[in-house]
Amino acid sequence: AAGFLVILYGVAFLGVVYFGMVIGIVKAVISRKYLGLSILLLIIAYYSAISGPLGFSRYRLPVMPYILILSSVGIYWVGQRFRKPVTI
Repeated sequence: AAGFLVILYGVAFLGVVYFGMVIGIVKAVISRKYLGLSILLLIIAYYSAISGPLGFSRYRLPVMPYILILSSVGIYWVGQRFRKPVTI
């Protein structure tokens, strides 16, 4: 039962990360940050291509920092969109 919870938390975490990455890509396209986005996506595509169709976690590990960069951009952008302005 404990192993199931660990897997469930891992899947939930990766779901949030990948959702944030998609939002980060959309934000970069809207902001016209094509150079930075292209570099990150080329690195991600390269490691995805050499790891093959299985995609074990050890092959995903070198690319996770780049995925997390895009994800943090997306999650920050979503947070800013729903944030209420503070009035003093």
